[in-house]
Amino acid sequence: MKAESRSGHPFAAAAHWNLEQSYENQPRKGNKKRRTREKQENTRLPIRTATGIVRVPNLPSVATLDEDAEPVSNDEEDEDEKDGIDPSLLSLPPAAPVTAEKLLPLRERVIIAKEELANIATLINEDPEENVGLLKRLKEISDDAAVQIRILAIGTMLAVYKDLIPGYRIRALSEGEMRAKVTKEVRKVRGFEQALVSGYSGFVKLLGGLARGLYSLL
Repeated sequence: MKAESRSGHPFAAAAHWNLEQSYENQPRKGNKKRRTREKQENTRLPIRTATGIVRVPNLPSVATLDEDAEPVSNDEEDEDEKDGIDPSLLSLPPAAPVTAEKLLPLRERVIIAKEELANIATLINEDPEENVGLLKRLKEISDDAAVQIRILAIGTMLAVYKDLIPGYRIRALSEGEMRAKVTKEVRKVRGFEQALVSGYSGFVKLLGGLARGLYSLL
C-alpha cells in the first residue's frame, strides 16, 4: 500500500524525499570540541580567492591549545639527550648559600675583619707554637672577595711571618724523619716548624700571584 501511494501520488513522494534531504542536512550530535578542532584544521592553509586576496587562516584559541597539549614523554627527553642537550642544563642551578656575614654592609665587614686580624696577630705573637694553627685563618681571610679586607689580611700576614721566621733555616721533613721517634718537645717544635713552612709557602705564592697580576696591567 505504501509503494502504491508513493507511485500514485507524486507530491507524496516529493515530500518524502524532502524529509530525507532535511534529515541528512541536519547537523549530527557529537563532541562540540571535536567539531571546533576540525573547523580550525580546515582553515589553517591560506586560501586565495577569485579576487586575488589571500585569506589568513584562523588560529586555534588558547583554550583549545591547552586542551590539546600533551605532557612531555620520556621518549622526547631521550631525543633531547640524543641531540646533545643535557636536560639538567635546562633547570636553574641551586642558589649559593648566603651567610649572615655577607649580608652586612662592607664598612661593618671591614671593621669586624680588623678586629679579628688584630686578635690573631696578638695570639700568635704571645705563643707561636700553641697558636700556629691560626695561620690558616689568616689565609682564609686573605681570600675574601672584598679588596679592602684582602689588603688588611696580607699586611697582617707580612708582619706575623716577619716576627715568626727564626734565624735558622727551616725545611720540610722527609717521610723517614716524620716516622722517626723523637721526644715530645722535639715533636712539638717540628710541628710548629712544618706549619710555619706550609703557611709561609702559601703566603709567598699569594704574593707571586699578585705580582703577576700587577705586571700584566703594565
